[in-house]
Amino acid sequence: MSDQESFATRFRALTTLENLPPPVFAALLLVNGLLGSAPATAAIAIDSELAYTSDSNVTRAHYDSDIQHDQFFSVGAGANYVQWLNQNHRLIYRGFLRGEKYRHFDKLSHVTAGANFTYQYRASGAFSAPTYGVFAKGAVDEYKSNLRDSTLGTFGVSWRKPITDRVTFTTILSENWRDSDSTVFDTKETSLLLNGDYAWGSRTTIYLTYNYFRGDIVSTSTNPNSPRLKFVDNANAINADDAFGTGAVAYRLDGYTNVATLGMNYKLGEQHSLDFSARYAESHATGGITYNRYLISAAYLARF
Repeated sequence: MSDQESFATRFRALTTLENLPPPVFAALLLVNGLLGSAPATAAIAIDSELAYTSDSNVTRAHYDSDIQHDQFFSVGAGANYVQWLNQNHRLIYRGFLRGEKYRHFDKLSHVTAGANFTYQYRASGAFSAPTYGVFAKGAVDEYKSNLRDSTLGTFGVSWRKPITDRVTFTTILSENWRDSDSTVFDTKETSLLLNGDYAWGSRTTIYLTYNYFRGDIVSTSTNPNSPRLKFVDNANAINADDAFGTGAVAYRLDGYTNVATLGMNYKLGEQHSLDFSARYAESHATGGITYNRYLISAAYLARF
């Protein structure tokens, strides 16, 4: 699971995930209708987020001796403009800025700035008519760890359909890539996301998200006494990892990750909400290397 996905532990609010902005997360926010239906002369809409997240395995480590826990605070904002081509087609432009501040491992703290473009099509205004989308995103990620400074890119397609007046289903397929200052953090992956929203009353939405990633996985060993030969034999790239101190080594591996998220969004008003979520991620890499992690998140969301 890429760094972009780790910041966002819920689907509805912002990334992006993850996996949050995970690369597709700003597009997800738009695809999922969080900005509402724009008229033909839509103005610029602003959304913002303040969140706290606890991560049980920031090193994404295989051995218990290498696992490190941390928490981070995040703040983000985005500006969105909707251009209607006609009643069935629209373009969505978004620029965003986001920062994360880690409590213990400060070199994981970073700022991300970027923009994405989304095209959406809906055949009719019928309630059950699906919305199709194509989106692309580019961003720059600046870390306190110079090894992780990166440019990011995503291209994908989406499909969203109301099932009932309370249930909405969304699926998104995307290709994500990261070009970093250190080769070990150069990653590519394919992502498939399935999300279901259930409107429980007028204020509460429960959501369940499954995300599958196939591609590069980066795992860090922080304990020099951990058996590292398995990593050396299977890694595509190896480099010292300055985010976790002297002796820490990062390994890039081929593998896949399954991520499940259960969350709740509670609307405080028309422009404000609280979001709570729990995420479980399990990764499997070549050579029998595995890791899992739990992320708990609470966020305040606003739009203007």
